[in-house]
Amino acid sequence: VGFRCCRGQPTSPDMLDSPAKFTCPEGLTPVGKSCVSIHEFPGKAGERPRGNLDWTAAQEGCQSQGLRVCTSQEWEAACEGSEGRRWPYGDVYDADACFLLSSPRTDQAVNARPSGSLPACSSPEGIMDLSGNLWEWTRAADGGGVLRGGGWDFSAGMGQCRANASAD
Repeated sequence: VGFRCCRGQPTSPDMLDSPAKFTCPEGLTPVGKSCVSIHEFPGKAGERPRGNLDWTAAQEGCQSQGLRVCTSQEWEAACEGSEGRRWPYGDVYDADACFLLSSPRTDQAVNARPSGSLPACSSPEGIMDLSGNLWEWTRAADGGGVLRGGGWDFSAGMGQCRANASAD
């Protein structure tokens, strides 16, 4: 389990009704009224994302960068875009786009590919690896953590933008 970070005030489900009119810091991109990390934490292209982390570690990781864990609504808005895509790259499943169960295992302790290493696993807004690679912690409405996006071990075709799981 990994995560990505956001900046700005957590927003409501209607966050896409008001397009961004601001600039985000390097490594983040505007989504609605927030800035969302382009890459899984630590947020660097070509770097393997940190995994096997609990909710507390995810929160501490974002805080160390002056950011916070994205809300579930921000994460979903980043994945679906204003079009309401099923997968971050579109509405038609592409078995080769993202790192999922049908992909070969890596030799690393955390079975994830370096962030951004599969260019097809990108939203039109340029946000990488929202499907597959690692499940991602997000902040639920009650302040707890909920997992989004499906990880590498999620069955093919299932890493959709609305996929979520409880960490229990």
